Amino acid sequence: MDKRYSRNNEGGDRAHVGSGAVPMPLHRPWTASLVRAAILVGLALLLSAAINPLLGRRVHWDWTAPLGVALFLLLAVALRRRWV
Repeated sequence: MDKRYSRNNEGGDRAHVGSGAVPMPLHRPWTASLVRAAILVGLALLLSAAINPLLGRRVHWDWTAPLGVALFLLLAVALRRRWV
């Protein structure tokens, strides 16, 4: 069995016997995780840039830029490990 698939304590597949379920890989590919994270962070920055002026405030890009990078990296890892 491939190491990417989880096992229970007895060493069998995670899927229940007779359920017909296919075991899920523990990790997504990095490319898929990075693309999804880039799309989500891009949408968050776009919404921030669009909504913030409507509320009478400016977007503070001096803290938004590092926050966007940190959010991108954390989200990429979370998507890869299937935390979200």
